[in-house]
Amino acid sequence: MHSGDPAFEALPDYFLARLGGALGGLLEAAAAAGTIRPDVDAQQLLHAVADLCHGAPTIEQSQLLVGLLVDGLRYRATA
Repeated sequence: MHSGDPAFEALPDYFLARLGGALGGLLEAAAAAGTIRPDVDAQQLLHAVADLCHGAPTIEQSQLLVGLLVDGLRYRATA
């Protein structure tokens, strides 16, 4: 979400504004159902995905890392 180029500086806020509400609702519903841990919010998750993908050398590696992150959301879930 940030390449170091100043032209892209507003990109993280753009994604959060566009995806944050919907993702937040999904996270809240999943936490209420006990299928994911309740202590992660939309902003944290979007930043984690961006950080993981930024350092990955390939699309496949990014997909693997995001899959591991999503699996980690299930850790300590109640259901």
